[in-house]
Amino acid sequence: MNSESTTGCVAAPSPRAPVAEQDATLVTEPARDVCELCDADVTGVRDLHNCYEPPREPARKPDPVKEALDALARVPDDRVHAVATVAQHRQRKLAAQEPSTMPAELAQPEEPWGTLASQVKPEKIDWLWNNMLPRGQAVILQGIGGIGKGLLTMDWASRVTTGAAFPGGEPRPPRNVLVFSDEDDPKKVLVPRLIAAGANMDRVILGDLGKALSLPRDAETLGEFCLKRDVALVIIDPVNNYMRGIDFNSEADVRPALMELTRAMRQADACAVIVRHFNKGSGLAHQRGGGSVAYRSTVRGELNVTVDQKVPGRLAITSSKNNYGNKLTQLFRLEDRRVEVDGESVPQKGIGYGDLDGRDADEMLGAKPTQTKREQAQNFLSGLLERGPVLKRDAVAKGEGLGISEKTLEKAARKLNVQSSTVRGKFTFWLGANAIIDKKGLETMLPPSERGEPVEGVRS
Repeated sequence: MNSESTTGCVAAPSPRAPVAEQDATLVTEPARDVCELCDADVTGVRDLHNCYEPPREPARKPDPVKEALDALARVPDDRVHAVATVAQHRQRKLAAQEPSTMPAELAQPEEPWGTLASQVKPEKIDWLWNNMLPRGQAVILQGIGGIGKGLLTMDWASRVTTGAAFPGGEPRPPRNVLVFSDEDDPKKVLVPRLIAAGANMDRVILGDLGKALSLPRDAETLGEFCLKRDVALVIIDPVNNYMRGIDFNSEADVRPALMELTRAMRQADACAVIVRHFNKGSGLAHQRGGGSVAYRSTVRGELNVTVDQKVPGRLAITSSKNNYGNKLTQLFRLEDRRVEVDGESVPQKGIGYGDLDGRDADEMLGAKPTQTKREQAQNFLSGLLERGPVLKRDAVAKGEGLGISEKTLEKAARKLNVQSSTVRGKFTFWLGANAIIDKKGLETMLPPSERGEPVEGVRS
């Protein structure tokens, strides 16, 4: 056999066993011919045998990254994102275990559907008006026609443009306000109301004068404008006038429009107050708004303007939805003011705020039986302490103004686990259950006369 005729197989010639001379009938079987590389029996067929065994590498640990990426290349297009997400999860897990072996280009992969929660810095809810007007969101303001919704929005515009504090709040840097109100004449209604409210007229932008806003079409442009012009408050009154071509009773129409508005407000860090009317029916507060249920379910807050049945001439803003805070009831009145128009003093209405009230939206709207005094006291005190520490004597005085006795208020305080702290041995403060007691800070909240400081206009 010619060994040169073999391909890929090297072997020495195999010697043939000699035939036994003593017994011609006994012949030794030829020796087996074995391939030195693959151990195959190639007896008689060596010239046809062809094998190749590459150098054996040491066993490697399975690589989940490579496996996932290889799988990604083999899947149909409609599954690419799903597999990519799995692959990136495995990459991050492997990187955490073996950071030295993670390829640099895979250290921080981009997510196909969003952002890793670990890469988002948490922020607290910021308010234009605490527990009433959250920044970066849309809020409904609703009520019957002529009750004062427009006056309220002009008062809010004044406070934002001048930096004046909202009830229970602190002064802020002034910012701009954008007003869409095509049912009111700017010259005869909007501007006089803004003047009566004391607004900074150079910071109020009257929209819809030459360009009609339409949601959801113009939502993105609206957000960009608010961001560019430092707008903190957008007033849309009434909102249905600016949702052209939409079926107001269709959730499929209303929800996308308001979602786009919310995205625009989030982009600009502004609050949109969208005004609508009550429907013709009656019932609980969440049933009073006109149109689709998508109005209420899409926004993060719902405020109702109503009369106070207990006190003639007194009105209330009462919250029936608040995703980010407590639902409060703020009392207010309409005040008579004067505005100069063409050199003549003409009458105009304004807003004067009162205290918080312990009644909720359903009770204010007459939709459920009156609360017990204890329930009313708990709601009142909870809302009062939401705005910070309060002198007990002031809380008692305000409670008595609502018909809540000091004894009932003290029972409510115990029920709510209200903390008590005495300053200078005689001034008792009430604080919320989770508040941190800072006696030095509490001393600064005392009236100037109690702190021993001179009072303006009073001689020592």
